[in-house]
Amino acid sequence: MQPSDPSAKPAPGLFRALYDLSFREFITPQIIGAIYIIALIVAGLWSLGLLLAGFGTANMAAQLTSFGQPPNGSLMFLALVQIVGAPIVFLLLSVATRVYLEVAMALFRIVENTDALRRQE
Repeated sequence: MQPSDPSAKPAPGLFRALYDLSFREFITPQIIGAIYIIALIVAGLWSLGLLLAGFGTANMAAQLTSFGQPPNGSLMFLALVQIVGAPIVFLLLSVATRVYLEVAMALFRIVENTDALRRQE
């Protein structure tokens, strides 16, 4: 959101703002989409790992049964929790990340609007 003051300086580039030691310009609004995509990829990989661990746990319980061991109910329950929990973990991580990033953007917009109001006075 640009201030209505025509004498205001244009926003500097991303790399110039990155190394601005006075922190007058924010880079987070410029890269927030990339941060969200990276967070979704990490959440997806984490959930995929949990899902694969669940299948591995189920496979281990099945192998113990095939070796003449009695079926291990706790291992099968753990596998079920991991397999069912993987998409739930992904959903919760996605929602939490989105809420966190929206709060951050709201704070940046408050700062921008407050600065614009200060300049008008």
